[in-house]
Amino acid sequence: MKKPSNNCILLIVIVIVSGVDCNILTTIIEENPQFRMICKRLNDNCYEDKECCSLNCKRSFYFFRGYCDMDKTILSSAKYMVPPQIIHDFCSYHKQNDNAIKDRIHRQFYISAAHSILPPNTKILVSTKYRQVVVTINDLPAKTNNTLELSDEAALQLGITQEGIIPCDVEVLVSENIILVLDVSCDSENVTAQIEDNPKPPEVCKNLNEDCYESNECCSQYCQQTLKNFRGYCELDKTTLASIGNITMGPRIFPDHCFFYKQNNSLIKESLFKRFDLNAAHSVLLPRTRVLVSSLHREVVVTISDLPATTNDTLELSEEAALQLGVTEEGTIPCSLEILLPTPSPISYMKNIIFFAPLFAFTFGLWIYHI
Repeated sequence: MKKPSNNCILLIVIVIVSGVDCNILTTIIEENPQFRMICKRLNDNCYEDKECCSLNCKRSFYFFRGYCDMDKTILSSAKYMVPPQIIHDFCSYHKQNDNAIKDRIHRQFYISAAHSILPPNTKILVSTKYRQVVVTINDLPAKTNNTLELSDEAALQLGITQEGIIPCDVEVLVSENIILVLDVSCDSENVTAQIEDNPKPPEVCKNLNEDCYESNECCSQYCQQTLKNFRGYCELDKTTLASIGNITMGPRIFPDHCFFYKQNNSLIKESLFKRFDLNAAHSVLLPRTRVLVSSLHREVVVTISDLPATTNDTLELSEEAALQLGVTEEGTIPCSLEILLPTPSPISYMKNIIFFAPLFAFTFGLWIYHI
C-alpha cells in the first residue's frame, strides 16, 4: 500500500494559520465533530465499502483486509489526473437563505462545498487567482454537474462576495492524516493555531451479531471467529456479563437507581440523540447496550451512550429517556433494568454454519487422511 505524502498536512496548517477572519477561526475548537472523521480516509485499513468516505474498499479477496481507495468511476467522471490530482474547474457561489440548513452544514462540515460526484467528507484544496482554502464536501445535493458549489464560509475565505461562477482549481487531498484544532488565538496581526496530527477518531463500535474481524470492533469487545483472518460476528463476552454483577442469567433483571439531570450543552445533547436516540450513561455497561428501564409504572428501551457516567452503577438518563418515563424533576428514582440480548436471526445461524464449515471440513479431511 502506498503511503501518502505529508505535503497535504502542510497545506491544511497554512490555511488554518493564515485565515483572514479571526472570528471564524476562534470557532474551530476540539468539540467540533467535523475534525474527527467517522468514516475512514483514503489508504486507511478497511473491510467493507461503507467504512470508507469514498465508499470503495479495495481488497484482493472478500475476507481479507483492504484499504480505502478513491472510486475509479468517480475519478474518471470527475476527470482527475493521478498525479497530481488537480482539475481546472469552475466554482459557483449562491447565498444559502435557509438558516436551519446553513447552521447544520456549518456545524457538521464547517468550511464546505457541494459537488455532484465527490462523496461527502472528501477533503479538497480549492484555489482561485489569489487565495486558497481547504473545504470538506458536504451532503447537500449539488444543483449543477461537476461544479463546486461553495458555502458562505468557503466563499468568505476565498474573498468572494458576489454570487456567480468563477474559475478555480480543485485538488483532492489524499491523506490518512486528520487535523484536530485544539486551540486558536488571535491578536491584531497574527493568528496562532495549536494542532494535533492524527487524533484518535471516535470509536464507533458494532452491535451484537454484526460482522467483525477483530474484537476491538465490537461494543462487547468479543468477535466470534473460526479463524483469525475470517469474518466473524460480535458476540457477548461472558466475562463482561459476569463482571457486571447482580445480573441473573434468567431474565437478566436487576434493581437499580436511575438518575436524571438536564444536559446544558446543546451540542453534546444533539450528538448523543443523533447517534443513540433514547439513551443513558452507565459506568459499567458498554456503549450501544440496549436496556429496558422500568420505573413509575412506565418502561422504555434505551441505548447506553459513550458519555462518561458521573456516578457508579447508576443509570443516568437523557432528557428524552426521562420524558418517556414521566420524569420531569432532576434527582434519583428507583428503577429496574433488564439487558436486552438480541435473539439470533436465521441469518446469524447461517453465518455460524458458514464460519464453522471450513474448520469441520479440514478436521474431517485430516481424520480421513490418517485412516
